[in-house]
Amino acid sequence: MKNYDITKTKLIIWDLDDTFWKGTLSEGGIEFLPEMINFIEDLTLKGIMNSICSKNDFESVKNEFINRGFKHVWDLFVFPSINWLPKGERVKNIINDMNLRAENVILIDDNISNLNEAKFYSPEIMTAHPYEIKKISEELYLVNDYDFEHTRLKQYKILEEKSAARGESSNEEFLRASGIKICIKHDCLENLERLKKLISRTNQLNFTKFRDENLEETIKNNESGYVIAEDKFGNYGICGFYVLGRNKLIHFLFSCRIMNMGIEQFLYNFLGKPELKIQGEVASNLEGNPDWIEVVDNLEVKKTEKPQKSDINILFKGPCDLYSVLSYIKTDFNIDTEFPYWNKKLIYILAHTHTAFIEQTHKFSAEKINQLPSRFPFPSPDEFKTKFFDPKYKLIFLSLLTTTHSGLYINKEDGSYVLFGFADCDITDENNWEKILAPLPVEAREPNIIMLREFKVWPNS
Repeated sequence: MKNYDITKTKLIIWDLDDTFWKGTLSEGGIEFLPEMINFIEDLTLKGIMNSICSKNDFESVKNEFINRGFKHVWDLFVFPSINWLPKGERVKNIINDMNLRAENVILIDDNISNLNEAKFYSPEIMTAHPYEIKKISEELYLVNDYDFEHTRLKQYKILEEKSAARGESSNEEFLRASGIKICIKHDCLENLERLKKLISRTNQLNFTKFRDENLEETIKNNESGYVIAEDKFGNYGICGFYVLGRNKLIHFLFSCRIMNMGIEQFLYNFLGKPELKIQGEVASNLEGNPDWIEVVDNLEVKKTEKPQKSDINILFKGPCDLYSVLSYIKTDFNIDTEFPYWNKKLIYILAHTHTAFIEQTHKFSAEKINQLPSRFPFPSPDEFKTKFFDPKYKLIFLSLLTTTHSGLYINKEDGSYVLFGFADCDITDENNWEKILAPLPVEAREPNIIMLREFKVWPNS
């Protein structure tokens, strides 16, 4: 049984010897593995950070990366902890310094005692052995997020610099010397996608935990604003958001990258301390009124936050074969993606990449689309949400992999399609059911047999 979930991972902490690379540095030669270099780059592209916790000499490790031509890979790591001290506390310190939760971190180490020690100090941390790296990399396509500009990496590099600059000074002294400025803007609808992403990713400083499925309407019907922050170390982009209705906070949340700066306390006071029903655990209280924060009329959202590269928009749509090439593409164009994902019922969505399904998306009314999943858990209405027909795209890359191997079933009553299984295995033929059910656990067989019987008579499919 695996102890990790890549879909909720924000950080991977790497051991080096016989884990990230082959061999032991202190005992002689080591070998960098090309697949590991590619994996670190792919993780960064997905917005998942990488750190190091290794028993080695810091300068020797750094020089090894640089001298072998991998400085660009070394620069992808944040908060590396490389010394000869026990790992448990060091792993905990990395997580704390990055303002993360242990439950969103994977430690990969070949030494079981190091994994157990890390678990002692951070019980919620996820752990994995080196032999599981390949599986983790194969599951990376499940992460439906992209950070082509390395925005998160740049923000954590700022945090790393701040941590080093703080030194032995008290936190308040440091904050007063940091020159923190914020700007509160109200054009929330123009930044809707960024705010949706902020809501989905924030936990530690999300006071209401409201995963709003109708955010646009919520904003339209209430007072709202977002926060841009900067200090002498850098610009943090859009890092806070609130929605206020009838003097009650509907949304009140902040990115963990501004934790311990006092911004959430300041904004709460600035808004007049409205009613706020805090949900779940929050890594901050709202007591006090920080006076070291300056409100200014305008701060720019830097390119690291909202890149404006060119007027040419490109869409990539397809399964994992198309996803795998993205990390090799360097371009000034704006790239959007539509890859497989998991819906709310935890059903894997692949059908939307099939050419027949794309045609169906364009053909059916919203009412018809909502009727389709009435009998079976597929397709989901979510599958019909596509950018494929948006005229802004000058170029669309469409993989035909799904079209060539997936099973397509047509309802002869209304001409609608569903995608299920493989093209070479007809699931309406009872002779194939044993083959279909073989990989399933025993307890799942009967419910699936019932579903297959119903599907078989789905109007003349």
